[in-house]
Amino acid sequence: MKPGTEEENTDALIGAMKNPYVKIIGHPDDARYPLNYRAVVQAAAREKVALEINNSSLAPTASRKGAHETLPEILKLCMEYRVPVIAGSDAHIYYDVGNLEYAEEMLVRCGFPEELVINTDLKKLDLVLNKNGCFSL
Repeated sequence: MKPGTEEENTDALIGAMKNPYVKIIGHPDDARYPLNYRAVVQAAAREKVALEINNSSLAPTASRKGAHETLPEILKLCMEYRVPVIAGSDAHIYYDVGNLEYAEEMLVRCGFPEELVINTDLKKLDLVLNKNGCFSL
């Protein structure tokens, strides 16, 4: 898929977040698709949408580019705006299902608070998946 401009990509993600059925934005970390991360995180806070920290984006064999640079910025903004994240394995083969090694390392390295990682507790996950869920973590 051909990348848009930063403004086009940002507008597309924010538009998706306005859909009440969208609860999580998957791997917003690919530097080939530039984003205004502050605007994306602010919209996630406003629309009550979580952002994914994708394990496979951080793997040495990742097809997406730049996650090691973009995710620290995203996580810093998520801490500032109290936006929850979800760690995802994005497994493309059975033995990687549930493998969160690289995502967990990134969360620890960035000092990201566990209370904002929604898949550490079913009650927190329900806040996102519940149609009336809110981010009061």
